[in-house]
Amino acid sequence: MARPSVRNLLAEEPLNAATVVGGSSNLDTVPSEVLALAPGRTPEVPRGAIVVTGALEGYELELLLRRVHDRDASLVVTAVDTPRRLLSSTTVLAERLALPLAVIEGDPLETARRLWVRIHEPASEHGLVLARLAKRLHGVGDAKSVVKLLNSELGVRTALVGAEHVVLAGTEPRRPLHIDTRGGTKTWRDGDGFTCLVPIKVGDREPPRLWLVAETGEIGDDTAVKIESALNLAACSITAWAATERLRAERDATFHSTVLAELLSSGPQVPRRVLSQAVAAGWQLEGWHIGVHLLLVGGSAPEDVRSRTRDVRDALHFTGPLVERGDGWSTWITDGTEATPERRRDIVGTLNAVLPLVPDSNLVAGVGRPLLGAPGLVETLVEAQELSRFAGSARGRQRVEFADEAGVRRLLAAATSEDVRARSQRMLGALLSPANADLARTLETYLDLESSATSTAARLGIHRNTVVKRLSKIEELLGANLSDPEVRLALHLACRAK
Repeated sequence: MARPSVRNLLAEEPLNAATVVGGSSNLDTVPSEVLALAPGRTPEVPRGAIVVTGALEGYELELLLRRVHDRDASLVVTAVDTPRRLLSSTTVLAERLALPLAVIEGDPLETARRLWVRIHEPASEHGLVLARLAKRLHGVGDAKSVVKLLNSELGVRTALVGAEHVVLAGTEPRRPLHIDTRGGTKTWRDGDGFTCLVPIKVGDREPPRLWLVAETGEIGDDTAVKIESALNLAACSITAWAATERLRAERDATFHSTVLAELLSSGPQVPRRVLSQAVAAGWQLEGWHIGVHLLLVGGSAPEDVRSRTRDVRDALHFTGPLVERGDGWSTWITDGTEATPERRRDIVGTLNAVLPLVPDSNLVAGVGRPLLGAPGLVETLVEAQELSRFAGSARGRQRVEFADEAGVRRLLAAATSEDVRARSQRMLGALLSPANADLARTLETYLDLESSATSTAARLGIHRNTVVKRLSKIEELLGANLSDPEVRLALHLACRAK
């Protein structure tokens, strides 16, 4: 319902019996307010208002006309016994100012009251719609129900859209959406009608990822305001729903991160309690696993990882879990049989294709070997994370490093860089002393021979018990646990880079 113009008001009660004595050339203005003035008082007049006053002397009325004209008044209504009591100069002034002047014979206060009700009728109807909508929104728990409610209350096409204009609820918008992640509510008109776009912000420090959109045909300004207000009201419910979904996801993400951390720190013998938690997380531990670790280059805090999890999940085509880690994400692919080299190359090719598609992120990845069962899952994930640290765009490196023979050669070539050499010096510590040369050689041989004490003894020509004693001494000097696959891989690389 649109607000009436001055011409409309003069055609209906209480002004249909009024006489317009001046300013009749400017009757299509739409009044903004109604103000009743007592004789002798001229308070601040709202712009575009209708001014209603009692009987005034000629000069007083002319003075009033000049003052309210400066405030862009839309109509002056004055109560006199007969129009003949007006000065002719007053009529001339109203004509010259193009300010409509109407004369009534009724009660000016009652006239002002009835005009106020008429002027604010669209706003009252607007308020009733919003009040009804707010009441019905109470208790609505999901986005689809909110959009359905908007459609029924407003009678317009409404939708909830996400990134890339994907419709999450409602009807596909017919018109192009001018989405700007930096702005607030937007409205625009084109040849087809009116569109309103309201962003949904869940976090204060991140751009919106959802938008409520409403489309309709050509409408008046008051209806447009009603639609915009209704969408902003409904946006509160959508925000609450999105925040609840995020909290649930973050709670699950925290649980998954904790379980994976315990799984990776358990070593070859995974405790039953950890196995039970992994099953509760919905993870399949049987079968052959290929670990994948996605490293967020430049990420410095858990928030950097958490804020990009959805984008990473959308980009990946794997069906496995995606677990947040301190530096990125771990995932894995599980098959009933050991993956063939072709299958592993397909995984690497997919990663190379999708990682650049994650917006505002620099991602690299490591892919571990296919290994069997829960202990194999631990080892392949550790291997994948270590490999990801050597991935990148520097010389001798690739975006995705994987544990085939060529990948190992690239990894060892990259390990000669100065930063890795310095890291190896810190890791090996006391073993680099000439006095511990036998220990260093024993460690390197042991790691080259896939951690076999027997093979190491045969290669070095010493007794197996001597190898075991040396390994125990190495653990003591380095403060390292050689049963941990992550420690073994890191030390192996350090030995090659020293």
